[in-house]
Amino acid sequence: MMLLLFVLAWLKALVAALRNIPREMRKSLQLELINIAGKEWENASADYLKVLKLNRRFIRGELYCTPYHFGPLDEETNPLRANLLRFHDFGLLTTNSQPFREAGTPVQGGSWHGCCPDPIPNAFSHSRQRPYVKFLLPSAQIDPQQYQRFIDGLVGRDEIFTTYFLPEDTETKLGNIPRDAHPVTILRQALDLNLLEFAKWEGFTWVNSQPVAEWPAMDYCNFNGKVAAGKPIEVMVAGKSWDEDPDILEIVLAEAEKAGMKPRFAEEST
Repeated sequence: MMLLLFVLAWLKALVAALRNIPREMRKSLQLELINIAGKEWENASADYLKVLKLNRRFIRGELYCTPYHFGPLDEETNPLRANLLRFHDFGLLTTNSQPFREAGTPVQGGSWHGCCPDPIPNAFSHSRQRPYVKFLLPSAQIDPQQYQRFIDGLVGRDEIFTTYFLPEDTETKLGNIPRDAHPVTILRQALDLNLLEFAKWEGFTWVNSQPVAEWPAMDYCNFNGKVAAGKPIEVMVAGKSWDEDPDILEIVLAEAEKAGMKPRFAEEST
């Protein structure tokens, strides 16, 4: 046990130190960390609760990557970690999320949001984000009346959109999202900072209301096969407003508790 804790602490410290290491050495270490995490996912048994534990370790920073995210959590996700871990206490395995963000201070050139090439090189840009979260709900391990009340509660909320797919019918989208792709990031740009406020906001990233089973990345390590025994309902919740943060993670957790779901998947219980 002590050896395991030491290894986990070492991995966590190594991930944190990667940003200060020269590029070539960093790439080599990243590949090694990907291999270590990949073996963990590959060797995991076809057991929803085992995968839930692995995903919890990833959120804590103890695993470098997952079959759906080929690297550590983005920095913008750090404030969400505590509530993402609480999702797992209720058996809800998160696969994607984004926080709310107002336009803030304009940035210029190089990269947008630290990751993506600018659509217009060297332009000044503003971006805004709607929050969203995608997660799996193990219908085989939660009382059907409870999870149906939970889903109905989410769909009934005015400040969010909710879509979901049942395990027996991943072709039919249910819920209240009015389109197949919901814009969650908008961007406006101008070569002159003084003209930025007059630039048109345009969609930059969207979340697709499609089942996880259709995501090519999920073939890696047979993720879908490993969670299948839980008969997961795939759920996506997204904010409606660009101007107000509804705190969708708290909304989801509140609706779970209101529906009678218990945090019985907390680590001391699993």
